[in-house]
Amino acid sequence: MAKTKMQPKLLNVNRTPHRPKKRKKITLVFDETKRKEFLQGFRKRKLQRQQRAKEELQKQLKEEKKRIKHEVTYIRYL
Repeated sequence: MAKTKMQPKLLNVNRTPHRPKKRKKITLVFDETKRKEFLQGFRKRKLQRQQRAKEELQKQLKEEKKRIKHEVTYIRYL
């Protein structure tokens, strides 16, 4: 048996060099009215939260007054 040198295999020798993929450029469309609505939305939502909190507080006060009135009438009958 004769000793032969092992030759490394060259894969894809005739292949063209790899080019990086081109990324598509992103274009942004700026709409002034939507921006204004978005920014004003913060204030609107804040005012809505405050309004709901006031209504909830009024409801709790009304229930508390009703409970106290009921207790007073109950104590009178004892």
